[in-house]
Amino acid sequence: GGLASEQIRWTQELIQLNQDKIDLTGNILIAAGYVAYAGAFTSNFRNDLISDWTKACKECSIPVDLKFSLERIIGDPTTIRSWQIQGLPADSLSTENGIIVVKGRRWPLMIDPQTQANRWIRAKEKINRIQVIKLTESTYLRTLENCIRVGNPVLLENVEERLDPALEPILSKLTFKSAGRTLIRLGDTDVDYSPDFKFYITTKLPNPHYPPEISVKVTIVNFTVTPKGLEDQLLVQVVAHERPELEEEKNKLVVQIADGQKQLKDIEDKILYMLANSQGNILDDEVLIATLAASKTTSKEINFQLTQASETKTKIESACEGYRPVAKRGAVLYFVIADFGSVDPMYQYSLQFFVNLFNVCMDKSLTSDVLDERVANMIQVATEDVYTNVCRGLFEKDKKMFSFMIAIQIMRQEHKSISDAEWGFFLNKGGFLDEALLPPNPADDWIKVDHLAGLANLEKITGFEGLLLALPNDIDDWKKWFDSLNPQDDPFPGKWERKLSQFQKLLVIRVLRDEKVVPAVTNFILNNIGKHFIDVPPFDLAASFKDSAPNVPIIFVLSTGADPTMY
Repeated sequence: GGLASEQIRWTQELIQLNQDKIDLTGNILIAAGYVAYAGAFTSNFRNDLISDWTKACKECSIPVDLKFSLERIIGDPTTIRSWQIQGLPADSLSTENGIIVVKGRRWPLMIDPQTQANRWIRAKEKINRIQVIKLTESTYLRTLENCIRVGNPVLLENVEERLDPALEPILSKLTFKSAGRTLIRLGDTDVDYSPDFKFYITTKLPNPHYPPEISVKVTIVNFTVTPKGLEDQLLVQVVAHERPELEEEKNKLVVQIADGQKQLKDIEDKILYMLANSQGNILDDEVLIATLAASKTTSKEINFQLTQASETKTKIESACEGYRPVAKRGAVLYFVIADFGSVDPMYQYSLQFFVNLFNVCMDKSLTSDVLDERVANMIQVATEDVYTNVCRGLFEKDKKMFSFMIAIQIMRQEHKSISDAEWGFFLNKGGFLDEALLPPNPADDWIKVDHLAGLANLEKITGFEGLLLALPNDIDDWKKWFDSLNPQDDPFPGKWERKLSQFQKLLVIRVLRDEKVVPAVTNFILNNIGKHFIDVPPFDLAASFKDSAPNVPIIFVLSTGADPTMY
């Protein structure tokens, strides 16, 4: 009777174990390859690798789980949760990165432009008295030697694309035995090598190129934040701010489920051990029978708790999804800011700056008991405040471009109302077309060759089909529109007024009246994200001072003839 209740669970587990055993070879093969080689890639490339590798395994008749998950195969939920408490972002890419860092045989070199990995490693190894060094420090080798000797972890941060040759023995783990001691030679000195020593390397370079002689000696792990990864991270922040009880309960459930599964495993091991070591008739073994009875009760309780915990976890995750639009807007805004560095190298904003600003925006936004209203309030305040704060550090000539990029990315990433083809055309007019390949010009007195080439390219984009063919039907109206002082404010001829979206009309203006793109962009910003984003915020020294701190200085970059004292 004591084993009857276990029969169903053990039978189900046996089926799963048999399947896991069958898939073990392929799963471990892919997991090993993933840890060794996948760390440098982004999420999309990693998914492609998994797809290719599982397909190759099947073609070679190697059994493998077609729904391979590194986290499930070699991850531990309790350990992963502790990493997240220590600052590792909660998205799946970061979790994989954490596993690669810990499981890799080579020391990790982390591509970390947002310093997320740096902060996580510092917190994770704080209890082990981690030492942080830089190659620019004159004493870094002495610090490294001491840590190798006593077994303290070391974080080498802010490296460039070349490393000091003195690190070669450490990267290659060139240890040797002498008189029963494990040693490593650094320069001319033999140093005792503690088995507890760990070595971590981070770089802030967003897209470094490491030569083969470095790449083969380290495990490169790409911690560069992705839009989806940042969205998931910000969702955790939003839920923790809005519904802290949900996030707390979710964290407890992760630990509770892991503990419950461990208890079930312990009970199972205990029963199997006692059965294997029982002498004679097991029905006469009172200790075994008592243990089985107690195990039966405990097992039922734990199974019930696990079922309840899993159901509650699903409900919590569903409730959290209601706040995802806020997190998505945050991710869109951050990447607009991050990409703006290509406009001017001075425009550099850290992820930590953005997260702090994002949290302040949540505090400022109007409260509401209606979820949709509260979400809308947070989105509006976050968008407006990010614009206002970032504009402080932009030159006047770039502020409208910043507003335009916010509007564009909101419509591309959230509303999906601007296609990649349309955005690409806005940037380059579709590229060069051989004049000999151009269609007949319906009005060569005012439609120039470059206009015709632009229209021919535009016609290839969905929504513009038949534009050139229809042009002669409304040629007088098009000429009137073309000659208008403000074509961006006038209706388009024929069906095109109704057929084209505002951005699509902007593309036509880009082709035929390029000098009117700036006022057309102003209209586009006004109509899509509001007046706040075309009114350049005046410089407010008091507000800037309020946002500063001992570690956040105010820096004035002066134009010729500018006088900051006038403020």
